Amino acid sequence: CSADGISLDGNDDYVDIDDWEWGGTTSIEAYVKYNDLDVKSPIIDFGSPQTSSGVYSQNAMVYNSADSHIGFMSCHSGGIDACKSTSASSFETSTWTHVVLTTKLSASDTETKIYKNGQLVDTDVITDGQWEPVVALRSQHWLGRPSWSTGGTDWSYLDGTIAYVKIWHGVELQQSDVTDLYSPHNSVHHFWDFRGCATGSPVTDGIAGDLVAMPTNGPTCTASGISLDGIDDYVDIDDWTWGGTISIEAFFKFNSIGASRPITDFSTVPSEDRVAISSVPSSSILDLSCAGNSGDHTGNACGGGQGESLYTVDHGDAAGTTITTTYSSWHSSSRYHIGYLVDGSLSYSSRANQHETYFLSSQTSLPCAVTITFPNEIQISSIRLFPGSRNDAAWMSNFDLDVDGSTVVSNYDTSSMTIGDSVQFDIDAAVTQVVVNVIPIHNQYTAFGEIQIEKAIQNEINWGVSQGTTQKALVAGNLDSSTWTHVITTVSGTTMKTYKDGVLANTKADGWEPDVLTRTQHMLGKSPSGDFFHGTLSFVKLWHGVELSGSDVSTIFDSLPFVCPAGKYNPSDGKTVDSCLDCSIGTYSEEGSQECNDCEVGTYSETPRTVTCTPCPTDKTTFGPGSVASSDCFPKVHFWDFRDCTAGSPVIDASTSALTATPINGPTCSSNGISLDGSDDYMDMSPWKLGGTMSIEVYVKFDSFNNFGRVFDFGNGADSDNVYLSNYETTSTIEWSVRQGSADKNTLASNFGSSTWTHVVVTVSGTTMKIYKNGVLAGTKTDGHEPAIMTRTNHNIGASNWDGMGNYMDGTVSYVKVYQTVELQQSDVTDLYSHHNTAHHFWDFRGCATGSPVTDGIAGDL
Repeated sequence: CSADGISLDGNDDYVDIDDWEWGGTTSIEAYVKYNDLDVKSPIIDFGSPQTSSGVYSQNAMVYNSADSHIGFMSCHSGGIDACKSTSASSFETSTWTHVVLTTKLSASDTETKIYKNGQLVDTDVITDGQWEPVVALRSQHWLGRPSWSTGGTDWSYLDGTIAYVKIWHGVELQQSDVTDLYSPHNSVHHFWDFRGCATGSPVTDGIAGDLVAMPTNGPTCTASGISLDGIDDYVDIDDWTWGGTISIEAFFKFNSIGASRPITDFSTVPSEDRVAISSVPSSSILDLSCAGNSGDHTGNACGGGQGESLYTVDHGDAAGTTITTTYSSWHSSSRYHIGYLVDGSLSYSSRANQHETYFLSSQTSLPCAVTITFPNEIQISSIRLFPGSRNDAAWMSNFDLDVDGSTVVSNYDTSSMTIGDSVQFDIDAAVTQVVVNVIPIHNQYTAFGEIQIEKAIQNEINWGVSQGTTQKALVAGNLDSSTWTHVITTVSGTTMKTYKDGVLANTKADGWEPDVLTRTQHMLGKSPSGDFFHGTLSFVKLWHGVELSGSDVSTIFDSLPFVCPAGKYNPSDGKTVDSCLDCSIGTYSEEGSQECNDCEVGTYSETPRTVTCTPCPTDKTTFGPGSVASSDCFPKVHFWDFRDCTAGSPVIDASTSALTATPINGPTCSSNGISLDGSDDYMDMSPWKLGGTMSIEVYVKFDSFNNFGRVFDFGNGADSDNVYLSNYETTSTIEWSVRQGSADKNTLASNFGSSTWTHVVVTVSGTTMKIYKNGVLAGTKTDGHEPAIMTRTNHNIGASNWDGMGNYMDGTVSYVKVYQTVELQQSDVTDLYSHHNTAHHFWDFRGCATGSPVTDGIAGDL
């Protein structure tokens, strides 16, 4: 007996209960932990002895079936055919399981239900008669022992612990009853919820109510939890007495991960009796093989752990036969060697901190190959090879190296290498097989010193329980920075378990429970040695005396308000982690998003899973939201200033230096701008992407008005996505025209002055087109449209896209300025026009002094 219940050894231990009469509708509850599930064994078996003729009498049994399922069997008098059974879900070894079974006759059918850990896992209806337990005075009421013969391998005594058994006669428990019965086995005892906490304020245990978690050194609170800076921030919880069987749950996100970064760390000063969940870097060097003493050339693993095969090595023996050795360990120190010797005459001696094994091979079988196979992909950082024997350069060997069937190097030349030299090949890939082919370069001897495979470092979860200063630790599950991780750790007896994101990640069978005592340090985010957690801690929960089962953990994980990390989304609720989808390029998301947002205008995203879109340089923007590349950024303004240009030379866009306006057919230059003759002169501009919301500013003087004389015309030819400003027909009226394809929208305003400088700004945004003349709004169209965003083939100043139409401008263009994605407002236009209507000289004689000079009030020198 123990505090947990009665422990049965699986050999002959059992419990014998007094007999009583019962049967009919029945409910049975048990709380049990199996140590071994290899054979069928009962929790309860109530019936009568098996006769020599194989008759089973009125047996009712709750047991583990051959496949570890939870089984129920009901027998009437007769042979084995007089029994009916059902089974569902599964027991787990070394794990407490709560089982409720109900059986009830309904009409002519019998309905049996099995509940595991509070959840209904099976309903079975037997339609061929009454199979609820017979009302009878049974002569055997056993716990842990079967009525069936245990002489073979079919049935056995229970190997495990029974906490309790309850039976209800004439009662069919319902789901609500079962939920209530199970609740003591998974009810949390302490809960610190940091989501939405107030920065600097304590957080009180939401269940016990008397244990306060105090933020220390300035962690900040967010809706997601409490953010710790990894420098000195942590949370200090009041002390209390606890130990024994426990379960701990934490939900957190690392910003950066280092060795021994604590999530929870509970201990006595200075660092004894620690119970901690932290990060730990995984081991890195592959232990291929090693010899424990001189002369051991068998290739057995040294330090190899128990458990599932990590990798296998195929190699040759002295007779040239290929043999396979299986290993299950990695190491982070010492060097591990694998070698070959042609004639088996190597004189081997053990060296300190080195372990060497020479797999022998006959002369005729050379070249020799070592094949290392991983049942599951292993992320490998690099492979380092030592081609010498480390004691005789005459044994140096060339080699081939293949990884997953691809050649890394062929017949590597080792002639320039000496003893102890090595060569490293960076792999940085998930790998299933490595082959090293040893090629002898000497007739008599050849050997290969070492193959060293380095596993990519991965940060894992460390679940540690110390008694005094001695720790038992379980390492499991990779940790990723900037990703929310849900962890539950449990310990009961010698069994320690770690669950990550609802799934069992690893189990340790030789652990231990923490001693029951009052620990003096209960810290979140800080260890006694001064390591700090960098990230966000959402909440922490503790269960005392409770070992959460796999189904408990799964239920908790499925029901928690998880959030998709930034850069992902879940269209249903933004929460369910395993259903989060990646945001595509050109989009981003925050934590917990149900959709991804397009990158705003002026930003872009070239990769999926973007958290924050990259802004364009300050002088550039994008045409719209959702830009997917840096090349989508373009100058906000293009500016061609023709004043004081050089005749015959191109004028360069002052904003980008990339776009030019080239004079065609001899326009002339002056301090006022480029003069166009109205016959064939114009400026040919470099093509660029244009469209959407825009504003264009010009300063022009018409000498005469040709038919639709163009100030500018950007298009793909006649009537094809044209954007132009001209005089209307042969009048001085201003026309501002935008075509989508050939569909034209235009607006008119009065007017260009003949032989007079005119400042014009035209804008378009949505369906609104405007013309400003000399700083004043002169024309508006509300049913217009924006030009399509595209790179047009022709960008002309002073000429149209309609060949042969004679739409040349007769006059002078001072400058052209294009504002992309911007609709200039009245105040903007007023400021722009102010440069063209500001007086340059001013003599004001009002109030002057008779006989005294009056100075220019602006220039100051006349």
